[in-house]
Amino acid sequence: MGLLKNVWKIASVFAAILIPILIYVFLWEWKTQESQQPITFQEHDLSDHPLYSNYVFGDSSDVIDVGMQPMWLPTSIITEVMQRDLLLKNGLSGLGKEIRFHSFLKGADVNYFLGKGDLEIGIGGDMPAIIASATFEVMIISMMQKGFVSIVSDKYQMMKDLRGKRIGYPYGSIAHYALLRALSADGLSEEDVNMIPYEVHQLPDAMKHGEIHVFSAWEPTPTAALDRFNDFVAIHKSLSTGYMYCSADFANGYPELLREILASQIRSLVWLSKDLKNLLRASTWAKRSAETFGNVNTVLTSKQYADIASQDLLGLSISPNIPRRDLAEGGRVYEEFLFLKNIGKIPEYVKWEKVKNSFNLEIIDEILSNSDGYRIYNYDVKYD
Repeated sequence: MGLLKNVWKIASVFAAILIPILIYVFLWEWKTQESQQPITFQEHDLSDHPLYSNYVFGDSSDVIDVGMQPMWLPTSIITEVMQRDLLLKNGLSGLGKEIRFHSFLKGADVNYFLGKGDLEIGIGGDMPAIIASATFEVMIISMMQKGFVSIVSDKYQMMKDLRGKRIGYPYGSIAHYALLRALSADGLSEEDVNMIPYEVHQLPDAMKHGEIHVFSAWEPTPTAALDRFNDFVAIHKSLSTGYMYCSADFANGYPELLREILASQIRSLVWLSKDLKNLLRASTWAKRSAETFGNVNTVLTSKQYADIASQDLLGLSISPNIPRRDLAEGGRVYEEFLFLKNIGKIPEYVKWEKVKNSFNLEIIDEILSNSDGYRIYNYDVKYD
């Protein structure tokens, strides 16, 4: 019996030491494997979405599928021209390729289909592009928008007057981020106001009906709201950007096709900047596409579309370069990345380097340096 007791004591001590070690090793291995797993993009299943369920996506070896947003200004003006760029169409056709543009309501929807592999290229704002780069393997290749988010009020003229007020905003968007920064700049925090999430198109009517006192949104929502309601006023503006990005498989597998598409973007910017008539014509196309896709009257005129575009990327440059300073630690994109992590849109274990390394800052310069080869200053735009 004494021997058995001693054996039992030794076994108990051994187990007390070994079991925690085994648990620690198991948890470490599990955590390591978890961090190495591909990150999945968590969104609602959009396969049966009434607007998207009939879309036909091609095989990437023959068809390049592009996700765009016809109700987002001024990127929609640029993509309207790209769709009519016969140099792009004929150039790709000569290579046995076809490009198809598909309309989506928002960047998150673009990301859903890009993540599934249905799209090769997506066009989205700051936040969708950063989420895509953190979620799966993409290359962010050019700037598509550089404009403003506006905070609009119907009564309160200063940000400091918003304490205790109801503020509408699209959750997780650049408008959400811009709102928090604007509040902070005036000594207010999220806890000092009543923040209520909405879809961006719902915001003007929600404020007119008294559901909210203020809203934060990107174009064309602020301009359309100011046009509809005379008592609305923009009390704050801050920078927002948008990007073209593509799957890493497409970027690495078809680098010359990617350059042809980027050349079309630059060519479209040149054509739009060349003559106000071109900009107004493309604005008419964009307005028509938005109204057809959204089944709504956009309220704004083609001239107002053109004015918004002139205050955005088109008014600044014909070169859609991504500034290096935006990617510095502490820079604008870095701060937006931290914001998305903080609200759970990006998993905590995703490193900044993954997002930063998704930006390609050389490809646009390469195309511009060979402007003759890529026919940047030649135009063949189909009018309709």
